[in-house]
Amino acid sequence: MDKDEISRLKELFKDYRPLSNWENTLNNNEYLICLLVRLDFVPAEICILTDLSSSNISNIRKRLLEKMTGREGSPKDFDKYIKSL
Repeated sequence: MDKDEISRLKELFKDYRPLSNWENTLNNNEYLICLLVRLDFVPAEICILTDLSSSNISNIRKRLLEKMTGREGSPKDFDKYIKSL
């Protein structure tokens, strides 16, 4: 994804409080991954869109769960959390 596409994606979520509140707390990759997971992109697709490795995407998702909820879990636990917002 180029910068313009990322900006348009963020614009779509600017009024969606459960995620937009995190935009200034998370780094760019973390926030982008939150948005993509919320939109039901699978990890393989996220790898392509972000140009990050699958292990990197998994690690980010796992860290995000702890950062956003205060609990440890798996990357899939993070996906369930984001999709529940």
